[in-house]
Amino acid sequence: MNKQFKYIASAMLVAASGSAFTSCNDWTEPESIDVTYPAIEDSANYPAYLANLREYRKSDHSKVYAWVTLKEDAPSNECERMTSLPDSIDVLVLADMNIAHPLVAADLKKVREEKGMEVIYNIDFDAIKTAYTVLCEQNAADRTAVNADLSQLEEDYNANENKDDETVKAEYEAAKAELEAKLAALADPDFNDYVLENLTEQLNYVASQNLDGVMFAFNGKAETHMTEAEKSEYRAQQLVFLGVATDWHKRNPELVFDFLGYPQNISDKTIFNDFRMLFVRQGLDATNGNLYAYYMTLAMVDGVPVEKLGMMATYKSSDPEDTKTGYYSDGTLALVGFAKWAAAAQPAGVGIKNAQMDYFNPGFSYPHVRAIIQAVNPSIK
Repeated sequence: MNKQFKYIASAMLVAASGSAFTSCNDWTEPESIDVTYPAIEDSANYPAYLANLREYRKSDHSKVYAWVTLKEDAPSNECERMTSLPDSIDVLVLADMNIAHPLVAADLKKVREEKGMEVIYNIDFDAIKTAYTVLCEQNAADRTAVNADLSQLEEDYNANENKDDETVKAEYEAAKAELEAKLAALADPDFNDYVLENLTEQLNYVASQNLDGVMFAFNGKAETHMTEAEKSEYRAQQLVFLGVATDWHKRNPELVFDFLGYPQNISDKTIFNDFRMLFVRQGLDATNGNLYAYYMTLAMVDGVPVEKLGMMATYKSSDPEDTKTGYYSDGTLALVGFAKWAAAAQPAGVGIKNAQMDYFNPGFSYPHVRAIIQAVNPSIK
């Protein structure tokens, strides 16, 4: 619809230009004019369009997901607006907790209520694990510093000629107790407790923002070469993360419950019976267009509902120095090859990371995202 509007606007400009040229000989001096472009939302047909769009969501079609990154402050350009994304996207996946700004909250309300898009939150096990590793590394550095302070305190006390003085001794004991308390506070938390605490915080956020559901991301690992101890630890981590996920779903069966990761790596595959969509994360690593089919085949193991499988790909990074993300090894854009694969494979769903970056294109916005949408849900001609 946006494309049609741009065509109409261009035609109006051409017509106006033609009229101006026919009378240019009569000009005596240039005269400025104001050209007002009506918003597409002001069209008399727009309410009917929105109604049809919401009805389309209920139809049998390949679901299109777009991962969206929000900023803490107001959007600075249209690529940061949820309302600017193509209307045929079914689900927006939020990877952060930045809905506080009124303009962002208003955009979210509009795409959900008017356009019927679902907005869900992505909870990533690997992100939690990375945060835990960083915390432990910082704790270790802080413990080293506190231990150094303790050693220095003891050295200074032993060298003090008045160390037997009750006041000096009391001051030393108080300072020592304070440092030892700091040291105790820097003990690393139990990993599973840390995961549980993070999950609780993020699920509470989903509830507070009244979002449509959650995508639980868990890559997992192949157990083939694990020792029994490693296998036991790995399965315990799965049980904590995915156990909380399934428990949340039981308590909120009306909300979206999606999975992202490597389905073949999940020990208990009966869990997939509860998920609506299973996205294969390996698509983000594709270095050529043939790998999507290969990665999809890897996920098609016993216990994985093939009819729920979706594939992911990514557009370019917002980092100008990142010349690899979103490209194949030969330098071509990954989304171009992804669209070709999707048109032939027709998966249950397609996911697009960094989708917002596709806004910046001459001619019209989001050409690659629109091509993928067209590939899996061709327009009737």
